[in-house]
Amino acid sequence: MDIHSRIGYTLSSGEVLSVYNVKGGTPGLLGPKLLERYNTMQDVNSLIAGGNMDTIESSTAWDNTPANPRGPLYYKDRGDVNVDAKLHQSPDHFLQETLTDAGSWAYLYTDRYSDGEFRWVYFNIPETVPDGHQITDYVCWKFVS
Repeated sequence: MDIHSRIGYTLSSGEVLSVYNVKGGTPGLLGPKLLERYNTMQDVNSLIAGGNMDTIESSTAWDNTPANPRGPLYYKDRGDVNVDAKLHQSPDHFLQETLTDAGSWAYLYTDRYSDGEFRWVYFNIPETVPDGHQITDYVCWKFVS
């Protein structure tokens, strides 16, 4: 089963730039890959710049030829359009967009929770949020470890 997620990072303006990831979005699968391969702002920016993806790490390209090195399988690489990274007004809007996209998890590379040091945090996204409530009433964050 595909576990959808949204991956993003905070900009100096407080906005969030993010992409949609379809497969392997649980903290046990995606978390270690983010920590291992995307642990600087330059690496994270490179990941997000590719746009929405099927998976963060694939051993094959869309035509089933070997991918070396293993890397993201971006939808733009198979010719899809309208798959660029999305800009959100704030981390709260980023979380709301994850809910709207039916994502189960959200990952944010941010300095918001660690005194100026950028780190990966993740959020478990509920299936619904009752009318009149904010998504932030129903999510909590944890550092990716």
